[in-house]
Amino acid sequence: MMMARIRADPNAKHYNQGLIDSFFGDAERKIRQSGIKSGRIVNDTLKDLMSSFKGTVMSLDQGFASSDAVLAAAIWRNLLPEDDMVLQIDSIARFVRSQLAALDKCPVDDLIARNFAFQPVHP
Repeated sequence: MMMARIRADPNAKHYNQGLIDSFFGDAERKIRQSGIKSGRIVNDTLKDLMSSFKGTVMSLDQGFASSDAVLAAAIWRNLLPEDDMVLQIDSIARFVRSQLAALDKCPVDDLIARNFAFQPVHP
């Protein structure tokens, strides 16, 4: 959601690259902390993660720009850990839309300065 919001800014490429670098730096640290020492295994795992990340971002972006049904399908395919959560997909899609609306109202400078918090989930 943050990457989709930042894309409207002239410095979007720089900001989004920072988000990606942070995400993958954190992922690499966690892989190494789990006891994996082989650089080849770490790199292969990060390549797989990158492939999955790109697919998820593309799918969610399509959902953000499309109907709630398309967004719900993207969330279900990419983010829901359990099939029984599909019963809550309408609520989840509405929540995501509300967070996107909140992000749209927040100036990019505030986002970059981390002066933004997602709204709490209300059951």
